[in-house]
Amino acid sequence: MNGNVDLIVKGSDLLMKLDETSNSSSTKPVDHDVLQSLQDLQETYKYFFSKGAGGERFFMQRVIFHEILAAAKIVPDIEVIPL
Repeated sequence: MNGNVDLIVKGSDLLMKLDETSNSSSTKPVDHDVLQSLQDLQETYKYFFSKGAGGERFFMQRVIFHEILAAAKIVPDIEVIPL
């Protein structure tokens, strides 16, 4: 349960959108405690996805987080939850 959700997107669609601007097309599954980069996001997503589990991590870099949020807003089939 997450009480602070306001935007839901399909993770693989978001990663594909982000990959259009990132240089990290081949990443390995790694569990990062804190996310610092798009590569950390991709690696952590792959780690949890490969296990069929969800993972929640804090993103340290505000500018990159806002880039991710901007990309999420233009991914097809997003679901916006009014706050």
